[in-house]
Amino acid sequence: MFLKKISEFVSRKPLKRQMIVLFLPVTVVILITIGICSYIFELVQVKSNAAYQIESTLFHTASILDDKLFTIFSQLSKFCDSTPAGNLIIDNYDEASKSNKFNDIIACYRYMDNIYYTYNEVIHSLYFRTNGGTLVQVYKDLSPADNSLDMKKWFETYKGSPYGYYWRNLHKDEVFKTPDGENVLSVIRNIGNEHTEKKAVVVFNLKPSYFLRAIENAKISEHGYLMLVSNDGFMMPQNSGAEYRLKAQDLRALQAKKSRSGSFECVGTKNHLLSVSYRKLETNGWMIAAVAPERDYVAIFSKFRYVLMLIILFIICIYTVLCNLFAESIAKPITALSSRVKRFENGDDQVDLFDGFPSENEIGTLAAGLSSLRQSVNNLLEQVKQEQIQKSKVELLALQAQIKPHFLYNTLASIRHLVALGDMEQAGKMCAALENFYRIGISDGREIITVWEEAEHVEHYLSILQMRYNKDFDYNIEIDEDLLSAKILKLTLQPIIENAVYHGIKAKEGKGTIILTGRKEGETAVFQIYDDGVGMTPEQLSSLRRSLAGDGKESFKNFGIRNVSQRLKLYFGSSASLEIESAVDVYTQVTIKIPWISEVEDNAQAIDCGR
Repeated sequence: MFLKKISEFVSRKPLKRQMIVLFLPVTVVILITIGICSYIFELVQVKSNAAYQIESTLFHTASILDDKLFTIFSQLSKFCDSTPAGNLIIDNYDEASKSNKFNDIIACYRYMDNIYYTYNEVIHSLYFRTNGGTLVQVYKDLSPADNSLDMKKWFETYKGSPYGYYWRNLHKDEVFKTPDGENVLSVIRNIGNEHTEKKAVVVFNLKPSYFLRAIENAKISEHGYLMLVSNDGFMMPQNSGAEYRLKAQDLRALQAKKSRSGSFECVGTKNHLLSVSYRKLETNGWMIAAVAPERDYVAIFSKFRYVLMLIILFIICIYTVLCNLFAESIAKPITALSSRVKRFENGDDQVDLFDGFPSENEIGTLAAGLSSLRQSVNNLLEQVKQEQIQKSKVELLALQAQIKPHFLYNTLASIRHLVALGDMEQAGKMCAALENFYRIGISDGREIITVWEEAEHVEHYLSILQMRYNKDFDYNIEIDEDLLSAKILKLTLQPIIENAVYHGIKAKEGKGTIILTGRKEGETAVFQIYDDGVGMTPEQLSSLRRSLAGDGKESFKNFGIRNVSQRLKLYFGSSASLEIESAVDVYTQVTIKIPWISEVEDNAQAIDCGR
């Protein structure tokens, strides 16, 4: 009822005011809706980008720490397996071989000293003791008040590991007891157990400063930080804000996580919403956790919110002015005619209703003229439409053949993986090949390029695939030198090469080979693409040939070849051909023949060739 009354009220107003009242509010609502959607979308995008950055940082930091911890672990294992350490543990020396025991102690000390200086950035101190009383230790810049060790209590404390390895997060040094009580991280090897006669303890203490630098140098967000978490404790930067720290129950929940990586949200000690992402280390099962306050994401986006509001207000103002002008231009002639009709209605029979309007204003003439015009326009539009359809088909085929989003995404993903692995040389080569591939593919909008350019295009494409698939195939390009300067339709060879790789070589077990040859036969340029992939059955080959002839059903696998075939026919007519030969599990060979073109002035000349 209310809307009906509003509609009746508006309908009684002048046409200009009706247009403004109807269109302006709708436009304002649409703009506000678009603004809100844009804000939400951008906020989600910011969070998504932040999550990706955090995951990348976690992966990078975890890789660094994993590599270092594995190196230290390997050194510990090698020391325990060394002959001098084994001799000291067995302690099977007699009076005649006491000098050998001394030599073994010296050898162990040198071994440990070499480890200490080689990995000084992370090693704090080293300790080796047997229950026979032998003690070898390496420490620098320490003044331990007591370095005695209760072997019985030690083995009662550290037990349960099947191989005797134990990891300790940040804790007070239990071996080198200094007056100040230094904090260290430790990797421990117990040889034997509380029940064996021969037993020994090897302890590698690690510097907390190394791990603190690793997690402090990683930038998560304005108030975000990294943590090194294990079941027995955690380590976090000293500059991490207390108001953004995890509650005790959330920390325990994080320590209990079994998955290798993941994320969750929780409320911090000061009731701030926190986003926690984690990744476990392969060496010892510890995890790197990234903690980022939700408010950091919102702060990044706050400026955009105000800018968006200003833009919407500006557009509304501009639209109001334009809407008023537009309504005025439409309503003015109708208002003039309405005024004359009212004068006539009020008794002014001298008013000229059509003064100022086109003289050919009779209904019949107008209807006949409009009908004739409509027919003429329809005929013209139909003609233009058919021409446009044909043109669009050609352009679409070229465009679809030129733009390969999955190839680009996969190549960029491979480059990113190489960069993450630190293989900058290989990543640079792939970037250069990708650049040249798309540069020749675009070729300044030219449809006709040289055979040399097309061969270069194929060369860069195959080199990228070789790097991506670790050289699962070999290729060879053999084109006669006098053919390189000839002209060819862009993207004639590359789609065939792509089809050979993805539907021939990749499906084959073992390494494959692709050969591209080109030669001149009279006034014809002949190109052959050969691959020793899985080939085709006679039924598949027959179906593909029917598809090229326009009688078969197009499929994903034959799209590239059919694309090339149709474009060759559209550009060169019957003087161009594409033939396919194949034997299942043996080979596939595609032969392309096009007219020899040495010079072209423009695309039109190339299109008319052979017709």
